[in-house]
Amino acid sequence: MRLRSTVQRFLAGLNSSRGLNTDLDHLLGRAIEKGYRRKDESGSSLLTTRSEAIALYRHVWRYSRLFVWHNEQSKTWRDVLRQSARQEYELARHEQDPELISRMIVSGRDAVHQVVEKFMAKRDQMEQDSLQPSNGEPGPST
Repeated sequence: MRLRSTVQRFLAGLNSSRGLNTDLDHLLGRAIEKGYRRKDESGSSLLTTRSEAIALYRHVWRYSRLFVWHNEQSKTWRDVLRQSARQEYELARHEQDPELISRMIVSGRDAVHQVVEKFMAKRDQMEQDSLQPSNGEPGPST
């Protein structure tokens, strides 16, 4: 319990001084608390962290399917995103600090969530633009 209150005070200080997102703070606090709550080293925390990391990797893999256009080097953005995610995972493969691992997972989830939200907002905006008539011409009927 003492750790929880310490983490909450720390996050409250960060939130007030830097204006951080409270949802991210809440998730980070829960993840840190979850990581420290397990006192047994039987491997259950390792399996939980491992499954969370694998789930995040699968989310990145799934959502990268949305990015089908090519970049300047004629590679699809889907492949670029997947390769980047793989490199990030390989760099963090041997990390042992549970707090750092939890932070990486939470920040990864937040990044995926933000990218998907921005993608969907842009897609909706493009749909609305295509439905609006331009130059006095009627728009396509649905």
